[in-house]
Amino acid sequence: MAANPIDLTTLADVKLYLGIKTTETADDAILQSLITGASQYWLDRTVRGSLNSVENYDERYNGNGKQELMLRYYPIVDIALLSVGPFTIPRSADYQQFGWALNDQRDTVILIASAFVGGLRNVHVAYSAGFEETPYDVAEAVTKQVGVNYRRRKTIDQDSLALPEGGGTTRWRSWEVPPEVERIIQIYKPGVPI
Repeated sequence: MAANPIDLTTLADVKLYLGIKTTETADDAILQSLITGASQYWLDRTVRGSLNSVENYDERYNGNGKQELMLRYYPIVDIALLSVGPFTIPRSADYQQFGWALNDQRDTVILIASAFVGGLRNVHVAYSAGFEETPYDVAEAVTKQVGVNYRRRKTIDQDSLALPEGGGTTRWRSWEVPPEVERIIQIYKPGVPI
């Protein structure tokens, strides 16, 4: 089984984590299947189309009467179109003139010398957001999840697992992901409810 474009970790990283030599290939197919399955689980849980590429979004928001608006997906790469009601808002040339600008610190859009006038779905934003490659914490968490699933396949009701290299143990209900993985999933959910 080949790697899938949605995969958030690699077979080599999973084998390294599990202590399986690269020359041992007996379980490669099951590991690759678990990688793709865990990656799809992450995309479903984070409600994202991808965590390893930049995607385009076209969304409508209610005007909030403020100068700042949080978009659903981040990090924001660029905005192709921003309109409030019937008015298209240009990019601010210098953060002083009227227009929009990105607040990279908060992953929000700011209107310079104006506000997102209140209204029902009156703000239209077409933008791109995402990651050029899988963030390190996501790759590590997916690798851990694959490792847990690989070991769990023989003991499905197990509720604890000894971590490699004297790292202690982790506990969970058999149908849950380990808590340290769940914490990372929560970080990557959209900023604004869908």
